[in-house]
Parts: sequence; C-alpha cells; structure tokens
Amino acid sequence: MSKKVSIIMFILILVSQTVLSGSGLSYSAVASEAAQGFLTDVNMTDDKGNLIDSERNPDYQSNAETAVNVNYHWSLEGLKVTSGDTYSFKIPKEIKIQNEQQGKLIAADVELGSFYAGTDGAVVVTFYEEVENYAGTEGMFTIKTFFSSDMIKDNETVSIPFALSAKEKIINVAFQVDPISENNQQQDETPASVESDEKTEAHTGDLKDEVKVETDAEAAEEEQTEDKVPVLEKSTKEEKIETNQSNLYEPVEIQENIITDFELTLRDGTPLPDPLPNPNEHDTELKAKYSFALANDHTYRAGSTYTFKLPEQLTVYNQASGKLGEYGTFTVSTDGTVVFTFNENIEAHSDIDGWIEVYSLIDRHLEGGTTHTSKRVEA
Repeated sequence: MSKKVSIIMFILILVSQTVLSGSGLSYSAVASEAAQGFLTDVNMTDDKGNLIDSERNPDYQSNAETAVNVNYHWSLEGLKVTSGDTYSFKIPKEIKIQNEQQGKLIAADVELGSFYAGTDGAVVVTFYEEVENYAGTEGMFTIKTFFSSDMIKDNETVSIPFALSAKEKIINVAFQVDPISENNQQQDETPASVESDEKTEAHTGDLKDEVKVETDAEAAEEEQTEDKVPVLEKSTKEEKIETNQSNLYEPVEIQENIITDFELTLRDGTPLPDPLPNPNEHDTELKAKYSFALANDHTYRAGSTYTFKLPEQLTVYNQASGKLGEYGTFTVSTDGTVVFTFNENIEAHSDIDGWIEVYSLIDRHLEGGTTHTSKRVEA
C-alpha cells in the first residue's frame, strides 16, 4: 500500500499532539538569520562594575564566586534586518549561565528586539518591526554569568575566547590564589586531637564518679521517657504539614492541557490554497496559531512551565523567543519543543489567556498528495 499524507491528516496530527502533550516550556518561530557583523565587541565586569581583564586591569583578580556580567556590543551598520530576523551564538565554555534570561535590545530609547539566553550557553536575538526604521544603529546588552569551576580549576590565569561576528576576541582573566584551603585543613585536624584528649581524661577519672554519672543519667532518662515520645510525634507531624504547605508555593511543570485552540494558515494569515504546492517543489511558509488559557482556580506559581512539541511535519530552522503578554515568556527550539514560562502575574490575575504564532515550512520528506481542508480546528 502506498504511503499517503494529506494536509487533512496533517491538521489532525497537529491537533492531537497538542491536546495529548504533557508539560510545557518554550516557543519557536522561523525567520531568516541576520547577516554576519552583528556582534562587534565584548567585555566582562563584576557586579560592582570592575573590568575583568588582566591586560586592561592588571590589579584586579577574580575568584570562582565572582558574578560576571558579559557585555556584548552590537551594530546594524551595513546589515539589512527586518522584523522576525534572528541572530544566534554561544557563550564560551569557560563561563556558565545559571538561570534562563531574557532582555531587550534598546537603541535611542526604542525597543528594537529581544534576546534569550539558555542554561546551555545558547543565545538567540530576535528583531522586532521597529528595527526596520533604525538602520545602522548600535547598542549593548548584558548576560549574567559565572565562571565554570570545571574549566578554571586551579589555574591562576585563564584565556577566554569570545566568537564575535567577524573575529575572535580573547580575554585573559587572573584568579587569586586561595590560601584558605590549607588553613581549613589544619583547623579540621585540631578538633580531632582535642576530642581524643577529652576521651582520655574521661577514662582516667575516678571510677566511682563515672558510675554515679551514668546512673543519674539513666534515671533522668527513665523519668522523661513518657514526656519525650509525644513531643517527637508532634514535631514530626508539624514538619510534614510545613513541608506540604511549602510545596504549594513552588513552581511546577503543568501537566494538564492548557491549549484551547489551534489555527493553520499561510504566513500572511490567508487560508491555505487548494491544492497546496508540493513541498518538494515549492516552499510554502505556514503560520500555526496556538491559543492557551489557565483556569481561574489554578494554583500555579511564578516559574511554572508548560511544554509541548510541534508535530514532526513542521520544520523549524532556528531558535526563537517571545512574551506571553504580561504573564511570562516562551521559547521555541529547532527540535520543535515549545516552552511557556509563567511569571508572578498569574498569581494575582484571573481570566488568563493568550496566544502565540509559530512560523514554519512543511517537511519536504512527506510523500503523497497535497489536498486539504482549510477549516478552523478547535482543540
């Protein structure tokens, strides 16, 4: 039997995968990659603004706990950038991103785009429509990081290579030698000898006194046994209650389906043509719109996430990120993973709903016909 895939089946697969998806966290869109030349320079500073560079600031020494601000300078000079274009890169392995971060690209007090930095070191810059009116402008954005102990180890100086758009810049970092470890080792040995001396004195004391102390201790323990047992039981119950109450205020991965609607059109919002062009002969850009909502009686807290996967029939070419209105952010990965991350506003508001749009192409490896039904599909 020949294998046949139609757009009708494609829509049904897309909806079913959305409804049956588990938890969630991410958003993704397709746009052309910005031309080379975007990142022009970089430097590092600590949380007090001190420059971290052994050549330019030789008197400054870092340590493994230093908070590192990586300041990237960018420019649109000579670049043709339009709405939806992205630029992606990775930070050096010598530094790490502890928590996911999002920020704005601002020039002349205008928000031209945003950036998303993941814990894997990948950074994606997404440009907004306003960027088309500010050709040649420049600015800076900052990513909060820390030094990787696995890469630094006991080295006094570490060279960190930054890959910029048209060149590589190496920043040498000097680390201070930690004399505390040797002192700590000596201090750790001292209590052991003291404890040994105390034990020796106890065993060389008067035998009568020793027996008397033990007898008095046993008698006191017998008298207090009945009082201790209920106290311990009460302490255990209170600890369990406190633990359960604290769990109510922790972020979770949302397991219920919060996708309420789905609609598939061409990228410009017009209905799908009938028939669709063969994906092996012509690229057809599509727009998938996902609507979502949280129940008014939900108990989700800031930091809670919801994750689902786009169907494999859609091809995503680059990572992207955006906002869930005033309620959080989303990311989309090249493997089709979409992640919503909600903020504290979901704790203070009701009637929370919104939507995201994902742009993609039909996978060229599909076989069969290209018939379809251009009907709005309710999830």
